[in-house]
Amino acid sequence: MDALPVARAIALEPWNREYFNTLKEFHQSHYEQYGSLKGHVEINGNKYPVHLDGFRDHSYGHKREWCNFHRYALHFITLENGARINASVVCVPLVFSRLELGYMYKPDGTLVPIQWCDLKLERHGENGRPPLDYSFFFQAGGEKYHVQVNAIESTEFFMGWEWEARIIEHMARFTVNGIVGWGAAEWEYRHLGGRPSAIAASDPPYTQHICKG
Repeated sequence: MDALPVARAIALEPWNREYFNTLKEFHQSHYEQYGSLKGHVEINGNKYPVHLDGFRDHSYGHKREWCNFHRYALHFITLENGARINASVVCVPLVFSRLELGYMYKPDGTLVPIQWCDLKLERHGENGRPPLDYSFFFQAGGEKYHVQVNAIESTEFFMGWEWEARIIEHMARFTVNGIVGWGAAEWEYRHLGGRPSAIAASDPPYTQHICKG
């Protein structure tokens, strides 16, 4: 991550000892990796070549609670020229009202962090329905990029033992500075409706002994 968006996010918050103690306790690690999968799929004796783009991430920390997240918008993009991009904005009121983050792998493999992203969460999908066609700008490595997003397929699911987070995942087409790409746009909302008792009733017995706090 670039130091500037982190400093900007901290500067937006009221400063006191309690805030910085909370910020320290909230520390967590997050890893991301793009990759490609090549192979063949056999159906009814017929082989078909497969070439898929993939993305994997993992987070962990002392406090990793979905109830702390108010909203976020994450964009995972692969472009025709080989560039890979993560351009995201996160709102975690406990520590950051607005944190701009992400990075770009350029076609030659050079990695540069995002310095700013102008996507405003309060102007996009605040009613609980993320936009399907929108655009924004970001800067990485001193260069400015215009991202156009067009969602083509969507699914919704919940995260957390009590369904604290509602996630809408858009499979999308992207255009970045005129270069065509594809990937996903993930929108998160804090969910207060809880987890239906009918679903919780089917949990296996061992889940009763798992710490869910």
